[in-house]
Amino acid sequence: MKFLNNYSIQKKLIVIILMVASITIIGGFTISSILNISDLFKELKNKSILQASMVGDYCAPTLIFDDKRSANEILSKLENNPEILYSLVLNDSGMKFAEYGSAEDNYLHPNLYDSINFAEYHNSYLHIRQPIIYQDITYGTIYVLVSVDLLVQKIKDHLLTMLIILIISLVLAYLLAINLQKSISDPILKITSIAENISVKEDYSIRIKDISNDEIGVLSTRFNEMLHKIEERQNERDKAENALRYSEKQLKESIEHEKNNSYELMLTNKKLEEAQYESQKMLHDLKLEIKKRIKAEKRLSDHKLKLEETVSERTKSLESETKKLKVAQNVMLDLINEKEESRLHIEQANKSLLEVNKELEAFSYSVSHDLRAPVRAIEGFTIKLLKEIGKSTTDEEKRLVSIITANTSKMGKLIDDLLEFSRMNRGELNKLNVDMKTIVTEICNNIKEENQDYNLEFVIDELPVANCDSRLIKQVWINLISNSAKFSKNKSLQKIHIGSDNIEGKTTFFVKDNGAGFNMEYSNKLFQVFQRLHTDAEFEGTGIGLAIVDRVIKRHGGRIWCSSKENIETIFYFTLT
Repeated sequence: MKFLNNYSIQKKLIVIILMVASITIIGGFTISSILNISDLFKELKNKSILQASMVGDYCAPTLIFDDKRSANEILSKLENNPEILYSLVLNDSGMKFAEYGSAEDNYLHPNLYDSINFAEYHNSYLHIRQPIIYQDITYGTIYVLVSVDLLVQKIKDHLLTMLIILIISLVLAYLLAINLQKSISDPILKITSIAENISVKEDYSIRIKDISNDEIGVLSTRFNEMLHKIEERQNERDKAENALRYSEKQLKESIEHEKNNSYELMLTNKKLEEAQYESQKMLHDLKLEIKKRIKAEKRLSDHKLKLEETVSERTKSLESETKKLKVAQNVMLDLINEKEESRLHIEQANKSLLEVNKELEAFSYSVSHDLRAPVRAIEGFTIKLLKEIGKSTTDEEKRLVSIITANTSKMGKLIDDLLEFSRMNRGELNKLNVDMKTIVTEICNNIKEENQDYNLEFVIDELPVANCDSRLIKQVWINLISNSAKFSKNKSLQKIHIGSDNIEGKTTFFVKDNGAGFNMEYSNKLFQVFQRLHTDAEFEGTGIGLAIVDRVIKRHGGRIWCSSKENIETIFYFTLT
């Protein structure tokens, strides 16, 4: 940094501190901005993919039943999101099925009608193409064109905010540099001023005051000690010069009186010899004094060099400490920003999830409620038709009517289960201390009464009292115990064991049976709606009972899991808190 050579030590220190602070702050803000912009692009892509998948799930039934009107109505809900410009649903043949909004062909993705799924930025837009899958079958594809204008505006606002913070930080760094450099430059300037006064006035009585305890303070102390010794030698030299002048004066007086008195001349000669001896001695002492002074000046020069080295080392140390301080400040700022962004992301995700759950529950409730009346009407009219036909009905016709009646009854049961499932998240929990054994005993007695043809054996342990909603927890026990009874019907002795245990410090209830069991590889499907591990020919059911159990347990803050061995045993565990 040769450009600093002609500046004062104050300006050098200020420039060095500002350079270190500027590089550190600008670097930190640049990295932070790049990471934040990258996170904003990722957040927009993830949010858009989630919304496209949700809309695709809603459109699956419309593709199955070829209901284009309902599909267009579902896509029209996207108008609540101003970022989505255009949406298109394609059937499994790649033909246009429904769309929302309008867009020119050059805005659309070039691979839109190819069998490729993607989520990428292209031509200043976000393009998303996702399959529409229902029960592992692909019925079509949904395409969404997303605008990035709002994202660009967020980035501009963020950069403007970061620029304002950067300017404020640099101003604070400048003010801090002005104050910090004084602790080093002021003592050095004081020593320099005293050295100049001594050089010009040759006044060695001047001393440095207000000495600090650092290296500059030690240098100031040694400088004062050196001035004290120089002052003492200066006084001794002055005394020697006065004595020499006095001797010369006496020598002159002796010469003047030489003619008058030879005795006096002898005395004078003797005094002259003594004076000469003293003069030589003084000259010798003066030479020694001069040598000492030269050594002192050399020592002073060495002290100056050492002072410069000390100042350089202290400056480097200060730069290092300043750099560490700035790094620590940047790390702290990054941690605060990351924590705040994480909190905002979590709040936004929770809010979106709550809205999606509410929409899904409303949709399920509406569909189930609207389907209930037509299904019951079909069942009632089928029975009435069978009565009207009477004896003229053939066996085949009776079989077909019975199939219709059985399927409408099954569909009615499925709708009732869906309605029950949609109600699980509604209303507040009415928690009370519930006697679990009383509820379980009552349920077992009812099941045994309904299944008198089977050899059911219930073993009920002592069960602890639990703080829960008695209505909902009764539904849990009914589903778990009736499932055990149903899947054990092929055994000669159906043994069902109900009890509790302490697992990982928590009270855990369990229902164990010796029934058909299942492959644990597919256990993750058990608690999902409509997911079944057995066919209707083996065991009848709607596939909603365990989903209801899972939702009730989660509302109580607990969890449910299971273990099973095929044709040996199955155990369901659950906790409530």
